[in-house]
Amino acid sequence: MDTLKGSEMYCLYQGRQYVMRNAYRDRDSGEPVVNIRLPEELSAEDFPEALRSGGEGDDRWVVIPERLVSREWIKKVHGEWRGVVFFLTVLNDTYGPVLFGTTGDPAAGGLGIPGDQYEGWAGVLPADEVVVTRVVERELPMG
Repeated sequence: MDTLKGSEMYCLYQGRQYVMRNAYRDRDSGEPVVNIRLPEELSAEDFPEALRSGGEGDDRWVVIPERLVSREWIKKVHGEWRGVVFFLTVLNDTYGPVLFGTTGDPAAGGLGIPGDQYEGWAGVLPADEVVVTRVVERELPMG
C-alpha cells in the first residue's frame, strides 16, 4: 500500500471533503457540531464559522456547526493479510500512522495477532503487505 488506507468518517463542507474526527451535540449550546481534521495546507483561520480549534502537527482540528455540513458518510475498509481479512483502521502513534486490523477469524492468532474467540483478534499490520479487498460507503444520519 502506497499510503495507509483505513476506515474513516467524512463530511462535505463548502464543497470539499474532510475527515471527521467525530460528531456530537455541543455541551454549551446543545447544537449538533462536527469535529473535522484540518488538512496540512489549511489553518483554523480558514474556518471563520469554527466554534473551537486545537491540536498541533498532524492532529489539528476545528469544530463547526453541523448545519453547515451538506453530507456525512463513513468508508469501511477491509483488507487481506496472509489470507486473513481484517477491518482496517489507521491510528497515529508516537512514530506516525500505523495500520491496525481487527478480525473474527481465528487464523489471525496463527499469524501472531493477539486476541481470542470471544473478543476477536486485533493488532498492527504491515501496511506494505495488506491488500485492500473491499471498501463500503454508507451515509450517516445528521442531527
